[in-house]
Amino acid sequence: MNIQASIGLCLDYRKMTKSELAKQLGVSRQRVGAMTNNECPMNSDLLVRLAKVFEMRVSEFIRIGELTDE
Repeated sequence: MNIQASIGLCLDYRKMTKSELAKQLGVSRQRVGAMTNNECPMNSDLLVRLAKVFEMRVSEFIRIGELTDE
């Protein structure tokens, strides 16, 4: 699971900043930075919230990051 890639790709596609994502998730900009640097533990609640922000299912959100590894 490459959540960092998923976040990066979704941010690029939506033309959204990490600060905007942080605001929509209700977390600090530093927490989003930690998530994109694999320094933050990922839990199911956070995955659901990320997928919701990017208007997709969790499975779709996860799969996007896995595509970069193929």
